[in-house]
Amino acid sequence: MRTNFKKQLKGDDLKSRTIHGAFWNVFFAVFNKVITAVGQFSLAWFLSPKDMGLANMAQAAVAFTAILSVGGLGDVLLQRRRFEQEAGQAFWLSVFFSTLTALIIGGMAVIGSWFGKTQIHLLIWLLALNALVGAPATILAAGLKHRLDYKGLAFSQFVGGLFYTVGAVFLAWMGWGPFALIVTLIPKQIVTMIFMVWRGGAFKAEWPQWNVIQKLVKPTFSLGLSGLLVGLQTQAPIFICGVMLGAEKTGYFSWAWLVAGQVVFLLATNLREVLFPTLASISEDERRMVRAAQKGARSITAFLCVTCGLQSLWLPSLIGLFLPEKWHPAIPLAVIFTVGLITQGIWVSGMAFLNARGKYGPMLWISFSQVLINGFGPFLGAWTGGILGASIGCSVATFCGGLIYFFFIRGTNAPNYLRGLILPTFLSLAFLVLSFEISWGRGLLIQVMAGVLFVLLDGWVWWRVDKDSLREVFEHLAGKKFRLGNRLGEKA
Repeated sequence: MRTNFKKQLKGDDLKSRTIHGAFWNVFFAVFNKVITAVGQFSLAWFLSPKDMGLANMAQAAVAFTAILSVGGLGDVLLQRRRFEQEAGQAFWLSVFFSTLTALIIGGMAVIGSWFGKTQIHLLIWLLALNALVGAPATILAAGLKHRLDYKGLAFSQFVGGLFYTVGAVFLAWMGWGPFALIVTLIPKQIVTMIFMVWRGGAFKAEWPQWNVIQKLVKPTFSLGLSGLLVGLQTQAPIFICGVMLGAEKTGYFSWAWLVAGQVVFLLATNLREVLFPTLASISEDERRMVRAAQKGARSITAFLCVTCGLQSLWLPSLIGLFLPEKWHPAIPLAVIFTVGLITQGIWVSGMAFLNARGKYGPMLWISFSQVLINGFGPFLGAWTGGILGASIGCSVATFCGGLIYFFFIRGTNAPNYLRGLILPTFLSLAFLVLSFEISWGRGLLIQVMAGVLFVLLDGWVWWRVDKDSLREVFEHLAGKKFRLGNRLGEKA
């Protein structure tokens, strides 16, 4: 279904489209989170910690090829504001990088077979095929962002995630072990791309033109390096645990990391898909960009503080009730990870701001620093305290890494921004500690009540601090629903 982008822009201002896009991203991300959480719990019944560890070790090993990732190519097209003219040429660059990535991953599989790692090297071969199949995906996603069709992008990603979750659970039930988590990645890519084409149409195919392609290579490579560093921030802890603690403990670590990260990776990261195109469209006005990035950081952080806090309070009961005892050692790990992720809203906004301004140098340096922090924290923790120490080290590193981005979007009103963002974040932690004191080790009813109390207290704090921005979002969404109801009534 194609949309007339020019006509839409006449009818909606940028702020309206951004809030509307954020709503659809959050809506589908929340729905996807519920399905994914059910899927993670289902997989835990059919897979052992060792199966989970092998699959995640394979993905962590190939994360080092992210330097050749074409994910940044879509951002380059948006920043240059020449999507219609250059999408066809960007496709050939995407094919080249995807092929090169697949060859390198295949080489890693061969090396793995030499060392007798039979299961892991077969999993890596499948990841090589997945890299090759996904070549057009970044161009199709950029097309939806170019049209500001956030709803279409969110829906496509939701359908792909739903297909992956259902497929992985089915294959795990059939006894495929760690292969259930890897095989399904390939059809997921295909399904997602089909829905992207259905929503936004395909790009125009052209013969390669080197003079155009070479203009895209350097910024794409820079963003590819940045993408490598961003990917390593999440994969390096798993890789280190795989080396130091073995497959079974890595299974506990990586499963808890995935369960805890569902809120962030499905909500905060999805909202970056809204923030970056919006900030890129106002890149001529730096002060306006700073204000927009600050609003985004506050709104996302408020949401993450509430949801991550509630998740950390309720996860122990949920895992204890619905999962077999073999996964109970992962409970404290999931709680620790969840608390460390609440600053990722600042990370998302800071990365979108630097990317929209084309500040690739600072992005690379700060991402490199975070990789070192996120790698050293789990290493030091695993060395001194085993799997629990690795989890604490990873959580502290993630929390501090998010705070760093405050300095990039502080603008000229840093004191007010500090009070409106950092102080409520630490108040959220204080409320969380109080709620844990009330609920930890007590019955299910007490834990539920402690979670509700935390949501009320923390929500009240954030509303007092940033009620204008939050009210603007809620009033806009309420207005959309009200106008939709009026139109339906008129048709009736």
